[in-house]
Amino acid sequence: MSEQTIATARERLNKIVPREEDVQLDVVVFGSIARREASPESDADFLVVAYELLPEDRVERTHDLLNASYVLLTEELKFKPPGAQGMFGTVISAPDLTERIGLEADTNLTHSQRILLLEESTSIYAPDLHTRLIRALLKRYVIDYVADPKAGVPRFLLNDVERYWRTLCVDYQAKRWIRRDEGWGLRYLKLVISRKLAFVGTITSLLLTERAEVDPLVIQFEMPPLARFAQLHKQLGEEGLQALKESLVIAEEFAAALCDDKFRKKASSIASRGEFDSVPEAEEMRKRGRHLQELLETIFFRDPSLKDRSERYLSF
Repeated sequence: MSEQTIATARERLNKIVPREEDVQLDVVVFGSIARREASPESDADFLVVAYELLPEDRVERTHDLLNASYVLLTEELKFKPPGAQGMFGTVISAPDLTERIGLEADTNLTHSQRILLLEESTSIYAPDLHTRLIRALLKRYVIDYVADPKAGVPRFLLNDVERYWRTLCVDYQAKRWIRRDEGWGLRYLKLVISRKLAFVGTITSLLLTERAEVDPLVIQFEMPPLARFAQLHKQLGEEGLQALKESLVIAEEFAAALCDDKFRKKASSIASRGEFDSVPEAEEMRKRGRHLQELLETIFFRDPSLKDRSERYLSF
């Protein structure tokens, strides 16, 4: 569904707001749409990305593009509106994403938007600009190795990706403290299955990196997270390969469950761990999430092809 959705959105948006050479703007979608796992219940997580200051007589284009994207995604394509936290449904600056890496200026917001742009994003307006931004971000992470590419994993990028996953987990718990009952069960399942697998897909690409160069990394990040994860089938041993197959089955099962409005409502009604037993479908999916954790440990920490790299780069 998502490939067709992306193509339709790109065609419609370019008709509604035709591109102009002197207006460097793009619209990027995230989440299940970008992962090619969209369902009627998916959120319309999108950002308008500005690449430079607009000409004086074109300043209204960000407003036009923002509104057109919102209407297209929520009214025509029937996705749910982006959340109210300010992460999506707004305009951001491309230079901020490349320049604010680390230190105080790199807030949770800028950090999350940057890693999500790499991890799971797709352009529905100006794909050439999106590719340019991905290349710029990746070059920023490997800039120390441009003249003499480092063999192996680009640790600067790996550390930032791991920081995002840890931040996501901490923020999940913080939201749990503030909003005790609001959709907790479904958010928990998303964290331990789909969000974890998105992180795993990115970690896979980085652990497979032979040299810290931009071009091979661009190729990796053009693929959805599950496709990046699935690359491991070429090198895993028998046990690891079986674990990979089972992991992908769990991913498919959960994506199918998210398309079921009844499942979503029942899972969202769960407010504590003790309540999972009262919703058999959700409890079964929680068990699948626990099994996924075991499968990932088998793949990354027990399979001979990845064990050494995982222990070296994912531990300390």
